[in-house]
Amino acid sequence: MLAGVFKNRSRDHAVNAYRMLYEPEKLIARAGQGVRQGFGDAGPLEA
Repeated sequence: MLAGVFKNRSRDHAVNAYRMLYEPEKLIARAGQGVRQGFGDAGPLEA
């Protein structure tokens, strides 16, 4: 179980690092959407 958490976190961080360098628009599009790693999504922010 713990190994699975480490694997998922490592993969998600690697994807985010790639997006920061090569696809920042994808990170910008997800900003404020309440996407959580390891927990249920919180949903988007209210304006």
